[in-house]
Amino acid sequence: MSRTISDALVGQSVRILYPNQVAFERFGARVIPALKKFGRITELRAMPRADGELFWGECEGRQ
Repeated sequence: MSRTISDALVGQSVRILYPNQVAFERFGARVIPALKKFGRITELRAMPRADGELFWGECEGRQ
């Protein structure tokens, strides 16, 4: 049976969805206050594929 992307993410930090630690920290600093204020966010950002190649994706977060 093949693993899905969501299976690979179970138990992992969401940090693996960011290209590097700096991008992860910047996103958190910007998004956490917005989530507290509005309850959700949507943004276009670069994310790494399993092989490390970056692609642009729209992400949504909800509190």
